Amino acid sequence: MASKILVQGARPGHGTTTVAVACRLALVGFGPLEVVEVECDEIRRPRDVLVVVLRGPDVPGIESAARLPTPDLLVLVAEPGRAVTPDHAASILQAGALVVVPIDPEVALANDSGLFPRRFDELRVFDELRTWLHDWVKFRSLDEAHR
Repeated sequence: MASKILVQGARPGHGTTTVAVACRLALVGFGPLEVVEVECDEIRRPRDVLVVVLRGPDVPGIESAARLPTPDLLVLVAEPGRAVTPDHAASILQAGALVVVPIDPEVALANDSGLFPRRFDELRVFDELRTWLHDWVKFRSLDEAHR
């Protein structure tokens, strides 16, 4: 059974759709993987990966994220000047891993112009997310080969 990557926002407006599309684009050519935006009541299977998207980080967002299942990956859409650091947020939420995607006007411009899929490979703010996803796919493939 193929794994799913479940992408859930801590709160509305945290960049969940953009991160879900980025995951899909980063995994093009990696086989039968499904990336799905989910709500709290989505059924999670043991082989699925839960990605929680948190913007800020801010206390209300962390409180919302804390009510969700523990994420395998926390994608923090980082705003400059926040009192709570990405590492603090990941620690509070007991996230398996942390990827920081800095706020970048180039991402908004690509989204607004409808060119995000075409410009995705040029957007360096997603490099850490791409690397995490590619490493996860490689690990998953090795794990499946040993079963």
